[in-house]
Amino acid sequence: MKQDTLMSIIKERHQACLSTLDYKSSIYSPQNDKLANFKDVASMNQTTPQNALWSMVSKHLIAVRDMILSGNIPTEQWIKEYLGDIHNYMFLLEAIWRENENK
Repeated sequence: MKQDTLMSIIKERHQACLSTLDYKSSIYSPQNDKLANFKDVASMNQTTPQNALWSMVSKHLIAVRDMILSGNIPTEQWIKEYLGDIHNYMFLLEAIWRENENK
């Protein structure tokens, strides 16, 4: 794959992730704290926000593993949902770590 094609794919996925994060932000965390759901799950399960996030993203990682092992080629919608969510969880994990770093 040529560099310009690769960069086009990455930019497209990045833009889709930004759109999803913006849209879901009002659904999953309408409060001022956009990490509140991870903190609430952590509190409920007596763990940390990063462990709560890891539990949530693990379901997606298993689905990707299963897709790879199946030998099937995923649809664009499947890629958008699973890989997009994994990317977004990683962005949110970085936000959790940065917030902890600033405390």
